Amino acid sequence: MVNKQHFVITAIGKDRPGIVSAVAKVLYKNACNIEDSSMTILGGEFAVIMIVSVSRAKKLNQAALQTQFRKVEKRLALSIHAKELKRPPRKDPAGKAGRTPHMVSLLGTDKPGLVFRVAHLLARRKINITDVNTKLVGTAKNPVYAMLIEVELPERMQIVSLQRELIRLGKKLNADITIKPVDVFQL
Repeated sequence: MVNKQHFVITAIGKDRPGIVSAVAKVLYKNACNIEDSSMTILGGEFAVIMIVSVSRAKKLNQAALQTQFRKVEKRLALSIHAKELKRPPRKDPAGKAGRTPHMVSLLGTDKPGLVFRVAHLLARRKINITDVNTKLVGTAKNPVYAMLIEVELPERMQIVSLQRELIRLGKKLNADITIKPVDVFQL
């Protein structure tokens, strides 16, 4: 029997100091441990997503946790959601079964559909996306779209054929698309 329960916590609101502290305080008061998280500013909004665990002995439930976040939501004008996971979260796939994660990078002319076209190619090849970061860089007159996609390749995947397919797609999209193995850093 698993002796911990897990929750996914999401929060979003106008960026300002104190968001991480306020969310973490509620979790700390409930003896929750932050196991995995990503927090970033996106277009002036601060976005948080995290997996937290707590001992089943605490008997914490989703509704009680959501209620405790209400004061934080009002005080900082945030939207916070807590969702209990029915199964323990899957561990980070990086390095799983001897597989090396890979990074797909794109630099190109900004236009709608870049994320979709690359993600669609990867999905067709049964490649799991584990992380995505995008940014519009350059100047207002000359914007460049930058995208980094961390992927988990299926066993026995021929990287050379995938590279060729990404290069062909890049030509169609007026973008440079590359794929390289990632050094795995484990704490």
